[in-house]
Amino acid sequence: MSATSLWEPGYTFGRTDHPDEFELEQFIHRGGEGELWKARRQDRDGNPTWHAVKILRADATTPPQEPTAWRNRWMDSVHAANEIHIAELIRSAYLEGVQPHAKCAPGEPGGVYLIGPWMKDARPLDQWARDSTAPPHKRLRVLVRLSRIIDALHHAGWAHRDISGDNVLVDTAGNCFVIDLTFLKRLDQDISVLVGTAGYATLEEETCGQPPSLYKDCLAVGVLARVLLLPHLPLHPSAEALMAAAPEQLAAAGYSTAVTDCLMRALDREPLRRPSPLLPWAQELRRLVAADPDPGQLCMALSTDALNRPVAATGGDRGLRWFTAPVPGTDPAGNQLPSPDGQPLDLRELATANDARGHLVAAAVDGSGNLWYTGQNGGWTVLAGQARGLAVLVSTRGEVLIWTAQPEGILRVRLSPDSTPPQQEALPAAPDSRVLAATWDAAGRAAVLVGEPGRVTHCTWPAHHDELPQWAAVCAVPAVRATIALHRGWGELEADLVAADGTRHSLSRHHSGAPWENTETSPSPGTYTALRSIRHGIARATAGPDGLTVVTETSTTAKKHILYTGPARLVALHAAPDGNLHVATLADGEIRCWSETWTETWVPATHRQSTLAAAATGMSEPVPRPPSRA
Repeated sequence: MSATSLWEPGYTFGRTDHPDEFELEQFIHRGGEGELWKARRQDRDGNPTWHAVKILRADATTPPQEPTAWRNRWMDSVHAANEIHIAELIRSAYLEGVQPHAKCAPGEPGGVYLIGPWMKDARPLDQWARDSTAPPHKRLRVLVRLSRIIDALHHAGWAHRDISGDNVLVDTAGNCFVIDLTFLKRLDQDISVLVGTAGYATLEEETCGQPPSLYKDCLAVGVLARVLLLPHLPLHPSAEALMAAAPEQLAAAGYSTAVTDCLMRALDREPLRRPSPLLPWAQELRRLVAADPDPGQLCMALSTDALNRPVAATGGDRGLRWFTAPVPGTDPAGNQLPSPDGQPLDLRELATANDARGHLVAAAVDGSGNLWYTGQNGGWTVLAGQARGLAVLVSTRGEVLIWTAQPEGILRVRLSPDSTPPQQEALPAAPDSRVLAATWDAAGRAAVLVGEPGRVTHCTWPAHHDELPQWAAVCAVPAVRATIALHRGWGELEADLVAADGTRHSLSRHHSGAPWENTETSPSPGTYTALRSIRHGIARATAGPDGLTVVTETSTTAKKHILYTGPARLVALHAAPDGNLHVATLADGEIRCWSETWTETWVPATHRQSTLAAAATGMSEPVPRPPSRA
């Protein structure tokens, strides 16, 4: 028996006088009232056809009267669908007969089925979106087509009432189809049962004994718009939670305020404020996304080349991009970038560093959860799968250390400078953990921030195999991003994290091992922070709607530098080996970088994207070389 089904592939079913008419081939999933299977039927000439079959299934916990109610509702939905003439609504036929059984064996009576066509080239919308390599505005063509279907349904006087990622199919050409019409209801008829898929509906919007709400369909379409814009982010368990988190998530992905405002109209808590009809709204959203400067840049990293010149990198839906600012008259080999061979095209996490020889290395996590790495000795390679989060440090021995989370725990990959094969070590961790950031503490041990469901923890990674890891609670808040660094003036660890609701939390921990303390909490939607240790203290870069600032702090002084006053997104901060700081952000769709001089002032650097043909020498405007403070 299948682990989640009562029946096996090869079982047959059909009418009482034709009990082996259909043969089960593939179990798809189980829903509230039954199981979905792919089944095969042979016509009277022996030609096979394939069908999507929903099998009514009750279990021991189902009240006795429920199967009869389900059966009647299925029959009603079939007759209702026949009154609607919309080609993209996939209708089903109703069949009663024997239950699924071993072929040629007698079947028990009581089988109830909905049988529709098998859409062989179509997949559920959420799966299609995750696997799509198209840019966001092209993915939104599906939203436009779906909105046209739902508008036609509403115009005909009906509500679907159970739209979800599973009930909308998209084929390889981007055509859209709506299935599972079980809960269809006329807009002028009272409903008798409440329905809703978790994350797509709020049950409070409908009441038994009253007509259905078409605005419930509008909310579900809005949720699917969020899926198309952010396909790699899981849905929240409730529509209310998604409404609260969506603005911060969209800002984090680089979408403009106009895009966020447009999407949130469909996710409005007040049903009557949601757009109806949907088509003009969907077309406006797609136009705004297409006009965004570059929403595909989702992550950023900053390092230096062999000559201590800043090199920025961004990753996202369109792959990895390097931005360099070389100085005329210097050795271009010092600006050599890692090989692009085998480079992943869909990045969600990115980190760069300088290895023992000062060469640039990079690690990344793609949209499928693969952990990638590249150095100077070859192209990109996959180190692990099912990766969640990323942090990279370089040890005093020149080892590149990479942390990520996997289902079985926290993984560290160690790459030695002598080119020996990577070594992997793992520690148990809470399910659904995610690595957020890492730094070195005052004792020279790796301090790794780990996001867990509902909280953030700090793992002091053991320096030797005979040591045990030390775990400490940081904050009882789920974080979407975080940064950590050592304040060398005080010997304290400091961390900044941003919660799913956009609240920013600043925390610190004394070197004695005392508990983490929350030093500041503030609402900061769209804010990004980066912390880095400096010689006698710590540096903090903050980017957001109000611009970019850098604060350098020692045990006695603190200096604030306002570098940019326009809206900024993403931020990376790097302390070069010569002691100078560099900072980068994304403003107006462009990378902007500043470097600190020996007088502790900041000068802008004009970066230009390096092309594969230029192989990393990327021509750009000259940048004065500040003297070293080393």
